[in-house]
Amino acid sequence: MKESTADEKSTSTEKQESLESAPKKEPQTSDQELDKLLADGTTATIAGNAEGSFFARYNAGSVTMYNGVQPPTHLVARWATDDERLDARCAFVEPPGYLKAMDTLREHRVVVIFKRGSGRSFAARRLLMDCGANAVAEINPDRAPHTINENELEERTGYIWDGSQEGDQPLRDRDLDHSSGLLRQAGCWLVIVLDRQEQVPDTAAGRAVALTAPPPVDVAEAIIRRRRPADAGEAVDLVRNRLAVALSDGDPPRKAERAAGLAIRVVSNGYSPEEALNELREDVRTAVARWFADRTVIEYPVSLALAIALLEDQPYDEVVESTMALDLALRTAEMPQDRQPRPRRLFAMSKAQALDAINACVVVRDHPEHRGLREETVRFERQDWAAAVVHHVWKAYPAAQVVLRDWMCGSVTLKRFFDKTRQALCIIIAEVPAHRPLRLVDDLAKHLTWQKTNLAAAVLRHLADDHNLGDLVTDTLERWVKEGPAYGQCVAAIVYTSPFGLRDPEHALRQLRTIARSKWTSPNTPVAIGLLDMLSDADWQQTVLDRVVKWSQSSGAYHGVRLLATWVGLGAAGVYRWPGVDADELVHSFPNQVRTLLEHALADPDEGRDALERMYVLATKAEFDRSAADDLYRITTLLAPNLRWLIRLRAVRKLCAAQHGMRLKIRWTFRVARKVQRARSRGTVADTPNP
Repeated sequence: MKESTADEKSTSTEKQESLESAPKKEPQTSDQELDKLLADGTTATIAGNAEGSFFARYNAGSVTMYNGVQPPTHLVARWATDDERLDARCAFVEPPGYLKAMDTLREHRVVVIFKRGSGRSFAARRLLMDCGANAVAEINPDRAPHTINENELEERTGYIWDGSQEGDQPLRDRDLDHSSGLLRQAGCWLVIVLDRQEQVPDTAAGRAVALTAPPPVDVAEAIIRRRRPADAGEAVDLVRNRLAVALSDGDPPRKAERAAGLAIRVVSNGYSPEEALNELREDVRTAVARWFADRTVIEYPVSLALAIALLEDQPYDEVVESTMALDLALRTAEMPQDRQPRPRRLFAMSKAQALDAINACVVVRDHPEHRGLREETVRFERQDWAAAVVHHVWKAYPAAQVVLRDWMCGSVTLKRFFDKTRQALCIIIAEVPAHRPLRLVDDLAKHLTWQKTNLAAAVLRHLADDHNLGDLVTDTLERWVKEGPAYGQCVAAIVYTSPFGLRDPEHALRQLRTIARSKWTSPNTPVAIGLLDMLSDADWQQTVLDRVVKWSQSSGAYHGVRLLATWVGLGAAGVYRWPGVDADELVHSFPNQVRTLLEHALADPDEGRDALERMYVLATKAEFDRSAADDLYRITTLLAPNLRWLIRLRAVRKLCAAQHGMRLKIRWTFRVARKVQRARSRGTVADTPNP
């Protein structure tokens, strides 16, 4: 029997019905509307093309979902200035372990250095310069090494990636495997900075080196000779004879830098040696408290100090914008509800005066994105000042906490400086005494917006990893999973699908299933997002698919569990594209699991109908859109590997029985898919049959 005759057997029935036109594309939903959906407990479906900010938005026909993946950012966060490179060249004292790190970097083009308080960042610059780098750049922390592309690298440039704030396991095997060959090919080098050895993967142990702090007196002397070569002798003698009693072996280089600065002040400004010694011995929090002691009125420098404490080393103009927002919020909070604060006088204080009042300075450096332009970043002169300011203000001024919380966690700040806010919240929760230490996390999660839910999850992960609060975090997550509320389960779902939660994958998957079985529907969305993101990692693909297949086949499965299986099936089969998930690879490697989940999804009365509409849209585009034809061919051949009429008939009838009102569209979709299959077998382009 000729294939053309076989396909024509269904045309008489199809001609008796009239096809609807392709479904209209619904308008995209705003962030505010989708946050409201989450707050109302409404579940969403999945994916299409990406746009949006922290949660990328996906739209395809009538369905929408979010993926917890940040959009790609520029590779370079900031370039090292000429002064910073000269400091690394002239004021550097080799820490123990440096020579081994140098040999490793020259051999592999990438080295991992670790140990907090050893001068890692300074040593990283010197390592790159000694290898021959003409420029040194710091990589955006949210760009993991495996995301680096060859076209982003510049020849003979050294790169630093600081993963010390990225949790307990910031590095994956693929980070080093990907970057090593890429860097060699591009003629570049990479130094990865971590806090402790436990953060280094076992496979990277041969390329990881522990550094130890160099002798602090030697560091102070090198800094003095770099900054004040003319009268270095007197300042060096002062350090060795008077200030050295406050310096001990193992002290971080930043303390030695303070000693050098104080010695220079004594020599140049008449500052007494006793005052310098007392200041060197003074705890940073005591010094901050003393600075704030006489301030009872909200002044612009105070707001600027708080903004720098939150956003240290960030562009000065953005810090000023944040300062103005905080200053207005603080002054408004002190006014009656029907009154507005008086505007600040624009020329009351210059930039230099404001920075001098809070012991801060700006650094002019090359613009990270636009060559030929410059930008200013701002920092405190004392390296440990920022964290102490955050701690002191939160502890000393409880009446201002609500204003400070809303300012730090505002949507604009989170969109641009998510990690900076997370660091500040961790300091507050871990170090400021409180009866309810996780009150801030509760407040964030209750808002049920994607930004704040993810922030709450990130805070919990880092409290466990970086602040030794694992028991508190674990108990809180267990309670939320078991008892709720819904916002707590949303946060728990994000944590359990993160690398932190997946250290115990069996426990994490059990917890996710428990969340899906709860009486609330809103937590299903972050659970689905996490499972789909896990499918982008080859290490988890089989585990996730096997487990979700088991869920879908469980008798008496809860509605939320069945819904999760539906979403995962549609994403794994590529009915809706999920970033990072290679549907073709999943179908090739795990055809049985993906087929089972896809059949489960298409049988769902609501999600299945939407998915079939999506397949119909792909069929209408197959003639002129190669990617649509590819998607249609992959999905239909998964259901019926041979699309000839008699062989595909069973799959078509099964779909028609489940979605009775879409019989005509289902048949026509498979006819188009068969045309694509025949055309590919001949190496030609298929013509789409007319309805």
